[in-house]
Amino acid sequence: MADDWQPVASRESLARRAELLRSIRRFMDERSILEVETPVLSRAGATDPNIRNLATTAHPPGAPDGTPLYLHTSPEFAMKRLLAAGVGPIYQITRVFRDAELGRLHQLEFTMLVWYRPGFDHHAMMDEVRELIAGLGLEIEERVAYLDAFESAVGLDPHDLGDVTEEQLARIIGDMASLAVKLNKPLSARLMPVAGKKAGDRTEFNDPSLVNTLLQALP
Repeated sequence: MADDWQPVASRESLARRAELLRSIRRFMDERSILEVETPVLSRAGATDPNIRNLATTAHPPGAPDGTPLYLHTSPEFAMKRLLAAGVGPIYQITRVFRDAELGRLHQLEFTMLVWYRPGFDHHAMMDEVRELIAGLGLEIEERVAYLDAFESAVGLDPHDLGDVTEEQLARIIGDMASLAVKLNKPLSARLMPVAGKKAGDRTEFNDPSLVNTLLQALP
């Protein structure tokens, strides 16, 4: 109990984190990507139904009952306003906040890197992401197309379902475990809410009509 005040981060990990941040900023600066800082508080919360905001109440002059404000879950909206104004390539390293997310891979508060490259297509953006990861000395994951991931994991071409029925499709894509390692987390997060219940490590759909919702979430 006497050591409860001690931080959990070692000096070595703090130094490593500081070096990573310097390297990221150097990478962006070399490519003339402008660092920006946008407000953390906003008057509206996230529109994504799968992301919950942390909220607070401000008491500015003229609002004795207080005004609800939300801690941003991502700087995306504010940064896209800058893009729409024509500021060009931008990036931001900022703290973000998401309620109801806490575990080994989730924290209520964490650091997010976001950058935008007007004029880049998704292939150019993926190339730059790989350059950044390699430059940071981190392991580069295999690049896999969504189509290849589906065909490899469940033997299904989502763009050509042929004679597959909704019931068959529900069974095929019910096993999300092998697919999750191929797809990025945002897509997986969009797929999982339409699933029914979990049985062991297998997700089962308790209504075949939910497949229609799932297909709308696919690229």
